[in-house]
Amino acid sequence: MKIALMDSGIGLLAATAAVRRLRPDADLILSLDPDGMPWGPRTPEDLTGRALAVAEAAAAHRPDALIVGCNTATVHALPALRARLEPGVPVIGTVPAIKPAAA
Repeated sequence: MKIALMDSGIGLLAATAAVRRLRPDADLILSLDPDGMPWGPRTPEDLTGRALAVAEAAAAHRPDALIVGCNTATVHALPALRARLEPGVPVIGTVPAIKPAAA
């Protein structure tokens, strides 16, 4: 199994470690945007564009799934990422449940 993970930068490390613990057999594809990090202060439109570029770079490696390791990207770009990549590549967001509940 190939699993792609994406984030703006070092936040990718925690998500990668968690996936590695759960699926030590998986081939991991890491895709990040060090020139654009952090994504938090960006506009939703800019963040979505950057997230799509990072996701498409990962998708070029034909993963079985893509995990968005960034809460900010999950909140703002998840619908666009899913529209672009699914159903070929399932996209998994990582936003904590409290954020949607608070909205």
